Amino acid sequence: MGTIDRTGDNQLYKFTFDLGRKVDEYRKAGKDPRDLMDPSKPDYMGSPGALAGYQKTLQQSSQDIVETLRRQTIDTINEGRVAAGLPDPPARNDVMPAIPPADQRSPGSIYSTPKGPMKWTGTGWVKPDEPTKVQTQSEAEKLAPGTRYQTPDGKVYVR
Repeated sequence: MGTIDRTGDNQLYKFTFDLGRKVDEYRKAGKDPRDLMDPSKPDYMGSPGALAGYQKTLQQSSQDIVETLRRQTIDTINEGRVAAGLPDPPARNDVMPAIPPADQRSPGSIYSTPKGPMKWTGTGWVKPDEPTKVQTQSEAEKLAPGTRYQTPDGKVYVR
């Protein structure tokens, strides 16, 4: 790879530009711009606080590296496919549709999830063969017709 942070040059440019601007401000204000480069001074531009805006967190750097590797891998695969004269891969139809947000799911409905078919209870997921647990009659009334549900006393009903 060669570099840890591909945006490092840009961040260094921003820092250098900002430092030059600060030096100009100091000169116009009659202050000594060398204070900006002196670790014993409060306005020291090399302090962790002053540098924080020009640095990425470890998590941000890791995400950038993963994204770069992902792009390089896809590019390599595509270049190999093109060099071999292979056609574009067919569109995938095995991709699971997105699960709707919780407020758009119907309690008692079954959705395809990474763990297989799961039933949305309104407050969480259960296996489809398990009855939906409800705490109140109003929760039971919100379930789709035909949904099995269990009341706090352990009795199982069908709406």
